[in-house]
Amino acid sequence: MNPEIQKILQPEPLPSRSTKAVKTFVVFIFIIIVVILAIFLLAEYDRRQNAKAVDQLNQTILDIQKADYEEAMKDTYGGKTPQETLSLYIAAVEGGDYTLASKYFIGTRQQKELESWKNIGKDDATRYINNLKILSISVGEYYENNKRFQIQKPIYIDFKQYPNGIWKIIEI
Repeated sequence: MNPEIQKILQPEPLPSRSTKAVKTFVVFIFIIIVVILAIFLLAEYDRRQNAKAVDQLNQTILDIQKADYEEAMKDTYGGKTPQETLSLYIAAVEGGDYTLASKYFIGTRQQKELESWKNIGKDDATRYINNLKILSISVGEYYENNKRFQIQKPIYIDFKQYPNGIWKIIEI
């Protein structure tokens, strides 16, 4: 082949400096794409881990609520009204049956209530009961869709209605 035709058909190589700049630019663009992709993948991984943690927390809460509900449904200690529960509590304390009296409290407070009676003398218990007897239940008020009842004076008492319809004492 004619050397002049061959020269025309074969392009001249780019100067080496220009080739180096193009290679550097391509590598730079590639690195930027890899970094952006890595950031996206890490963010997606983090989002999925957070969603998984939220799902696990929700399931744990549902399990606890279910267990609390089942426990509450089995609990038969309490009255059909806050007043009846208070009367049952007073009768148990007057009879010296502090174990029974503690059962009129919500489950999480029963042990604390029972423990509190260990250091109370007969005279203190009598004064306490007399104060409870003078309460006018009518001064209390229902709240939280009539599932809670509260008396604020002269002694603070808070009641909660369990899912099975009985009323429990939250605190006195």
